[in-house]
Amino acid sequence: KKLLIIIFIFTANISFVYAKNTAISLACMPPEGTLEESIQNSYVSAIEGAFLKAGHYVSDRQRLEKLMKEIILQQSSGMVDETSAAAEAGKIMKVDYLVAVILNDWTERRTMFAEVDGEIENYYIYSDKIRITIKVIEVETSRIIAQEDFQGNKLDRPSKLANKIVKKMDKQLQKHFKKKR
Repeated sequence: KKLLIIIFIFTANISFVYAKNTAISLACMPPEGTLEESIQNSYVSAIEGAFLKAGHYVSDRQRLEKLMKEIILQQSSGMVDETSAAAEAGKIMKVDYLVAVILNDWTERRTMFAEVDGEIENYYIYSDKIRITIKVIEVETSRIIAQEDFQGNKLDRPSKLANKIVKKMDKQLQKHFKKKR
């Protein structure tokens, strides 16, 4: 009897350790922010790749954008904004979640002091920074179920920053789904 209890506890612990993460179906919305469009698109592509790498199902962003434009054109009354068009397009594409990506850049200036010939002089060091904000929005309810902000250097590879932020985001998503069960 003790042996059966030990086996049961051991098996239960292993199943919790190796429990699979919940995979979601998502599509990235057109990016927003202050970066130029080509850079924004490279970051969003990297984010899509990071979500795929994390085991999620990612729908084609260009298809979502075309559907959104078509929905806005069909609703010429002006009653449809980009957000509701995205939700409608998400329903048509049968995705459960939309991912909003906001990319902003700025230049950070730091003052450094150095002693030159016995005198203290100040120097300015400039570095280009980027802030990435990702929001995962439930299509059915338009609720934000997860959000993550990340700051990095503009010179970093998009895939490096995308992998970091999606890894953090995925932890939030898994907590959300565990609460839901």
